[in-house]
Amino acid sequence: MPQASARPGVLRRKLLRTALCAALLAAIAGCGHGREYTVPDSLCGTRTDPDLLGALLPRGAGVHVSHPVSREEGREKGSVCSVSVKEDEDASSYSPAVRVQWDIVPGDRSAEDLMKVKDGRARAYGNPRESGLGKLSLLADHGLVVVASCPGEGNGVSLVLDVEVSTDTPEDVDKRRTTIERFGRQQLKSVLREQGCTG
Repeated sequence: MPQASARPGVLRRKLLRTALCAALLAAIAGCGHGREYTVPDSLCGTRTDPDLLGALLPRGAGVHVSHPVSREEGREKGSVCSVSVKEDEDASSYSPAVRVQWDIVPGDRSAEDLMKVKDGRARAYGNPRESGLGKLSLLADHGLVVVASCPGEGNGVSLVLDVEVSTDTPEDVDKRRTTIERFGRQQLKSVLREQGCTG
């Protein structure tokens, strides 16, 4: 009879061990679908915060950063580059995730006019609203556009920053908008400094 009373306890322990093993295996399997790449610390030749950029990138097996495409026409100059992510090792290509573009525009075009030009771009990013980066900025579900003064390059010169996030819209879109704004603020500060806009 004592053996019969001990059997339920043994059975409970076996079930508990089985459940724990199943949970551990599920956790290990889940790790295989995480981020298996290093987030870059610079974009378009400008230093960036990997934590802020990483928050905008999807999970995947690999990352590719395009070489910056720079242009210089008269007094105008700019650069554009992008980050793409490969979903898994078997994927044949990388999918666009984040694109960053900045342009320095001479003072013969007002900052307000430049913002009007960029308004259509911001609308394409979905639900644009003024961001915390100033009255000449628009934050959207898939990106950010901001026009800032660049006095170090001359009177009336502006810097235009355009950030596009190509990944699917998450359930918590407000959280992502906040992340886009934080990333945009950091990029704007870096570009303004590195392009001599701050004097």
